[in-house]
Amino acid sequence: MLNRMKDCVDAQLRDQQAGFRKDISCTDQIATLQIIVEQSIEWNSSLYINFIDYEKAFDSVNRTTLWKLSSTLRRASEDSQYHTEFI
Repeated sequence: MLNRMKDCVDAQLRDQQAGFRKDISCTDQIATLQIIVEQSIEWNSSLYINFIDYEKAFDSVNRTTLWKLSSTLRRASEDSQYHTEFI
């Protein structure tokens, strides 16, 4: 089943999409990028390159801890409000 899924996904991806694909290495992508940079310099054209660190780009907060902290802070705020109203 996994192989059928891989075949289906691979068929839908463009050839330029190389991440996590069989038989395509990072070295291939570096070589392609080098060619693009060299052509840009040769043609004196602007080139914009963007690298994304997906590990840092997506939220990796422990949600359980976040909810506990939020609940604690909310209770502290409510207690503070109660004391303010009492005084």
